[in-house]
Amino acid sequence: MATGFVGTVPTSGFKFQPTFVTFGNGSVARLRLAHVSVSARPTVRVTISAALKVRVRNPDLFALDYGRLDVDIGYRGAPLGRVTSGGGRVRARAVSYIDANLSLDGISVVEDAIYLLEDLARGSVPFDTVAEVEGHVHLFFLSIPVKICLEKY
Repeated sequence: MATGFVGTVPTSGFKFQPTFVTFGNGSVARLRLAHVSVSARPTVRVTISAALKVRVRNPDLFALDYGRLDVDIGYRGAPLGRVTSGGGRVRARAVSYIDANLSLDGISVVEDAIYLLEDLARGSVPFDTVAEVEGHVHLFFLSIPVKICLEKY
């Protein structure tokens, strides 16, 4: 899941260029499983839904109030599911916690497990993500509406 702001804003004689706030700067602080189901036909598939609390560190001078955050998740070119959040605030130069819902739909256990174990042995799992955020960036007294779509493959 990623959020961000692109651009430069000249302020008081210095150039302000925000970096991206990404889930590379965060971690899952809490995971509560809501539903798990397994189907065996035609192949073994797992569907999972869970409530998340994600810890995000924002090193920038701006805060982000968002009304909607959607992140589509894929693995090795196949869609896995989606993370959604109905709104919240990522504070400036601080750690914030975002409540979100995770829905993984029909993960192919046998085929994906082999690749997943291989990636874990290498030390990282390459998830594909497409994040969409709508909200307002706050910098001092300015409030700038934003609609962002970030892709990471």
